[in-house]
Amino acid sequence: MAIEEGAAGEKQFSDVAARDPTIMDLRDRIVATVDPNVPPDAAGIDITLRDGRHLRLYVPHAIGSIERPMTDADLEKKFAGLVEGILPPGRTRRLIDLCWNLEALTDVAEVARVAC
Repeated sequence: MAIEEGAAGEKQFSDVAARDPTIMDLRDRIVATVDPNVPPDAAGIDITLRDGRHLRLYVPHAIGSIERPMTDADLEKKFAGLVEGILPPGRTRRLIDLCWNLEALTDVAEVARVAC
């Protein structure tokens, strides 16, 4: 999904995407291997193109790891993406704001009410 869509988040992992002929064809050409020398928060990809060229990408620390923590903007974007289609954008924003300001709430049940 990341190769075809440029992302590999919650939206990309659906039954529709899994049955997409382009994705199925690409998936059939992928060989995943585990390299015990790669740290748990790292990832690497090697791609051989049809013309024989090789592309390589190595990420030493994934976003969200201790060495590369998510920013507040990263967290908000991820949360908004996860609730898209479940909560309307205005409620999503309200819920994010409530969560960032929990200490100021007189009734934390407000979080649950906005989330439902």
